[in-house]
Amino acid sequence: MILTPIRRYGAMILMLLTLVFSSEVLAKTHTTTASQKSHLTKASNKQVSSKQEYSRNSAKSSSLPDLRKYPSGTPRKKAFLRTVMPYITSQNAAITAERNWLISKQYQGQWSPAERARLKDIAKRYKVKWSGNTRKIPWNTLLERV
Repeated sequence: MILTPIRRYGAMILMLLTLVFSSEVLAKTHTTTASQKSHLTKASNKQVSSKQEYSRNSAKSSSLPDLRKYPSGTPRKKAFLRTVMPYITSQNAAITAERNWLISKQYQGQWSPAERARLKDIAKRYKVKWSGNTRKIPWNTLLERV
């Protein structure tokens, strides 16, 4: 029977190794060598169903590269993550900045018109009902959603 401290130590080592190897894989850039190139077959232009892929119809997808050029599986996932991670990081930074601003203003008594407008905009975007009275701001709900 394995003792509990040894199990914990083993689990900790396993988690550390997983973290090291997964961060290394995500940090690498994708390079295609001659041996890794996917085998493409010529496909007909016949449309099988009336539904096309989401990426072909989306207006926002014009800024995304065509990920179909990567072989399906891990290379395509890595390319996708490299493509969207900067956007996700910037959105997380913007949300964190809004949350920090809310926390800094939570106990403030005086509100300028610009601050009230910003608070009203944040409440509207996160669908928090607020009457506009700065003395009755639903802080708990607002901070939970932001």
